[in-house]
Amino acid sequence: MLVKNSAIIFSALFISSVASFVFQIMMGKTLSLGDFGQLSAILAVQGISSVLPGGLILLYARHAATLRARKDDGALRTLYDRSLRESALAALVSGVAVAAAAPWWSQWMHIQSGSAALLTALLVASYIIQAPPLAFVRGLQHFWLFAGGMGGSGVLKVALAAAVIAAGINTVSNAVIALIVSTLLSVALLHMALLRGMTGGGSAAHGLSRKETAIFLFSAMAGSVFPMIYLNADMILIRSIMPAEISGHYGAFMVAGKMVLQLGQVVGIALFPAVVAGSAAGGAISPAIVFRGFGLVLAAGLCAVLLAFQYPEFYLRFMLKSSDSTIAPFLGWYTLAAVAVALLFLESNYSLARHRYGYLIPGALAAAAQVIGIIRFSGSLEMIVKFQAALFWGVFLIRAVVLLREVKAVQPVSEGI
Repeated sequence: MLVKNSAIIFSALFISSVASFVFQIMMGKTLSLGDFGQLSAILAVQGISSVLPGGLILLYARHAATLRARKDDGALRTLYDRSLRESALAALVSGVAVAAAAPWWSQWMHIQSGSAALLTALLVASYIIQAPPLAFVRGLQHFWLFAGGMGGSGVLKVALAAAVIAAGINTVSNAVIALIVSTLLSVALLHMALLRGMTGGGSAAHGLSRKETAIFLFSAMAGSVFPMIYLNADMILIRSIMPAEISGHYGAFMVAGKMVLQLGQVVGIALFPAVVAGSAAGGAISPAIVFRGFGLVLAAGLCAVLLAFQYPEFYLRFMLKSSDSTIAPFLGWYTLAAVAVALLFLESNYSLARHRYGYLIPGALAAAAQVIGIIRFSGSLEMIVKFQAALFWGVFLIRAVVLLREVKAVQPVSEGI
C-alpha cells in the first residue's frame, strides 16, 4: 500500500510540480533577473510562513486518521467544521501580521513592488485556509481526491500566468495574484468533495489532551518549518546580502530544490496516516518502513543530483531570460543538499506519527547553522552551497543512525499497510 499510495501522491505532486516549474519558467523568461529575484524572495517569505499551515495539516490529518481507524464517521464532520473555524482565524491573524510587517521585510529584501509585498499577506492567508481540506483528504487516505485538488490548482496557476503574459501585464504583483486564485480554487474544490462524504453528529474526540495536542502541534510545526527554513532562509539572506543577478540565479536553484523536496513529501504523505492509523488501532509499525521510504527518495533524488551536475547550464538557460555560466556548476551542490532535506522531512513525518520528537533539536541546530554559514561565506556562492550540502547530509546521517538502532531493537512485525 505504501508504494501504491506513494505512486498516487507522486502523480499529484508531479502534476503540481510540473505546473509550478512551468509557472516559474514563464516568470523567469518574461521578468528581468531582478524582478524574478523579487518573486523568488516573496515565495520564500510565503514558504517560511507556511510553518503554521504545515503544522495544522499534520495535526488535523492525525485526528482524521485516528477517527477513521475507530470508524467514528459521525465525529469527522464535527472535527472538520472546527478545523475550518480555527484555520480561518489563523489566516486572519497571520495575514494581518505579514501585511503590517511588509514595510520592514520588503525593504530588507530590496523588494520594490509595494503592492506585491502586501499581496504576500493574502498569499500566506490562502495557504492557511487550505490546511483543513488538505489535511482531511490525507488523514482519510483519499489520495485520488488529493491528486485532483493538487492537479487542478496547478493547471489553473499556469493558465492564469499565461493569460497575464498574453495580456502584456506580466508583473510581480500579477504573478502573486495568480498563485492566490489557484490556491483558493483548490480549497473550494476539495471542500465541496469532502462535504459530500461527511455526516454530522458525534463528539470529535481524537484521543489527545489539550497539552498533548499543543505538544504535537508545536512539534508538527517544527517538523514543517525546518525544511521550509532550509529551502527559503537561504534565498531571503542571499536576496539581502548579494547582487540582484545572483539572487535571480539562486531563485532558479530554489525551484529545483523544492522539486526535490517533494520527493520526501510524496512518501511522507503516504506514510504518515498509515502509521497513525496503525498505532490508533493498537497495531505495531516497524521502524524498517521508513528505510524503505528513504530508498525511494534516494533513488529519485540521486538521479536529480546527477542531472544537476551534468547539465546545469542547460537548466539555467531553460529557466531564466539570461544566465551566467560561472554560477551554473553550483546547482549540483544545491540539489545534493535538497535531497538531504527531503530525507529529513520524511524522517520527521515518521517520527511525528509515532509521537517521537527527537528530530527537533538537530533540526533547530541545523537551521541556526545554515544562517550562520551563509553569513560567514557570504562572499562565495560556491562555499554557501557546499556548506549546506555538508550540513544537511551530516544531520540526516545522525538521524538515520538513531533510527537504525530502533530497527535493530524491534522484532519484525506486521506493518498493516
